[in-house]
Amino acid sequence: MELTALHWIYVSFICIIIALMIWRKDTSLACMVGIFLLAITATGSLPLSISTIFKSFVYAIAELLPTILVISIIVSMSKLLTTTGMNEVMIAPFAKFIRTPTLAYWTIGILMMVISWFFWPSPAVALLGAVLLPVAVRVGLPALGVTYDGDSTRQRIAVFFLIILMYAIGVFYKSKNKNAIVR
Repeated sequence: MELTALHWIYVSFICIIIALMIWRKDTSLACMVGIFLLAITATGSLPLSISTIFKSFVYAIAELLPTILVISIIVSMSKLLTTTGMNEVMIAPFAKFIRTPTLAYWTIGILMMVISWFFWPSPAVALLGAVLLPVAVRVGLPALGVTYDGDSTRQRIAVFFLIILMYAIGVFYKSKNKNAIVR
């Protein structure tokens, strides 16, 4: 298989997006420019390339909306548990076992694994991890980026546009192989 200009543009923009994320800069514009350059390279048509940006947004929303909904439900349930104090009651039986960071890591991991065996796909798995996180942090386990300091919107937008960029590559790769533009 020969690497084409589409491949090199894709790899270049993935590197640019990763660099922007490392520097904590906004990636939205880079993703949109990447989609546009991929579209113009694949189609050679300016109007079709511009419309591809909007089509990729619609496609990504259609694919990601259920995930976004589940995440928002998990966040709201977690905040409700914290506000009412029920999270302390729920984690009390497990707090006895979680005395060291190592025990916190393995206890949370094994509990999430067992729940995922029976209830996957379910927000219960992520909610359990979110509920047990304060106990784990109290005993010294680092949160590893699970908690946000109010800067999470930029990260979610960056991931959203990165996924759109990947879908755009997939659409153009399929259309090039079929010698027709997917509309």
